[in-house]
Amino acid sequence: MSELQFKKLERNDSDIAVLRELHSDPSVKKWLSIGDNYFEYCTSTQNVQYIKILLSGVIIGGIHIERDNDILYLSIFIASEYRQKGYARECIGYIIDEFTEGINFIKVSIEEENIPSIKLFESLGFAFADQEEELKNYVLNL
Repeated sequence: MSELQFKKLERNDSDIAVLRELHSDPSVKKWLSIGDNYFEYCTSTQNVQYIKILLSGVIIGGIHIERDNDILYLSIFIASEYRQKGYARECIGYIIDEFTEGINFIKVSIEEENIPSIKLFESLGFAFADQEEELKNYVLNL
């Protein structure tokens, strides 16, 4: 495996500016846009976490998880220069290993044109559940 590290984002975290910059990249923003209060929401809302993904100390992406009873909602992004290297797959494995106690389902919503993400989640056993406008919803039964 790689040298990935995972760190929970804390309120007023010094890395928020770096994460905002990564989220503003057009290749990320196309699929995952965030509002001005996004990181405050992630760090102050019960059952919500944002996890920084680091490689050799450099932030290369982020994971957003929200727990709702026995369902874990997940979104993930990897900076463009680090894609296609297996990092997203490793991150999803980390989430399954660390955050699924008491969870029966993991759900993701993916833009229908985001074929690489659809292929990734399908390859990990996520099954198409339904579609809401341009978002395809996938679920993994645990």
